[in-house]
Amino acid sequence: MAKNPTQVRTHRGNLHGMYWLGYRILTPVVHLLSRPRWDGLENLPSTGPFILAPNHMSNFDPVSMGYFLGDNGFEVRFLAKHSLFKVPVVGPFLRWWGMIPVLRGSDQAGDALKYAHEALVKGDVVGIYFEGTLTRDPGFWPMKGKTGLARLALDTRVPVVPVVQWGAQDIMDRYVGLSVNKRRPGLFIRVLPPIDYSDIEGDSSNHEGVRELTARLQRALGEGSEALRGETGPREPWDQKLEGGPSKDELTSLSKWRRALALASRRQDILAARPSFDRA
Repeated sequence: MAKNPTQVRTHRGNLHGMYWLGYRILTPVVHLLSRPRWDGLENLPSTGPFILAPNHMSNFDPVSMGYFLGDNGFEVRFLAKHSLFKVPVVGPFLRWWGMIPVLRGSDQAGDALKYAHEALVKGDVVGIYFEGTLTRDPGFWPMKGKTGLARLALDTRVPVVPVVQWGAQDIMDRYVGLSVNKRRPGLFIRVLPPIDYSDIEGDSSNHEGVRELTARLQRALGEGSEALRGETGPREPWDQKLEGGPSKDELTSLSKWRRALALASRRQDILAARPSFDRA
């Protein structure tokens, strides 16, 4: 069984200890690379417990979300893949911040939800990326989410607060490094109203209820992303199990194409080289 991380304070207010230090480190980084903006703060409960459910579109998300939450006085325990805890410098900070490791593809993968449940019972705020990993949708729309968040919510009956974001992909695209842009792209985060699931009875053993709550959260993130981006998203979320890919290599190719396009906009040879694995 994976080791349970240290308990941390997660109520809105002054940051403490390593959270304060992390926020002070992230502040100049975020402002150097972007122009952060957010709204919908009235939808954040004043204290825990609650589940924060952002969409996941960039490896920069932990930085942008960490800064956003710290700037608003929250210390949140996010679920994070176990391999990150082994990265020098990053790993110790994750442990100090009380993040919860997820052992993907192992018999211990379910331990993360057990520890998240314990954290919520104690009154903490837990952050879970609804999709479970970076979205595979070529247009960065929220892909089909996992049911773990809904099961956790039904077992604890805490508020579920969806969060949508846009702009992190222009700072760090999927599976490529940072893009330093003198014009600093906008980084937009919007907190949506909590999902109302008071009509869903029972706990995670209510499988129909789990599916319904998952669908409501999926719809909220999709519609919220459309409103934030001012665009119309796909009719159905990208389902990696049904549609397959794009693979990591294909996403890397797309990311490199986007970067080249940003550096040489309006060049027809770059446009013609665009990878062709978009949704039909």
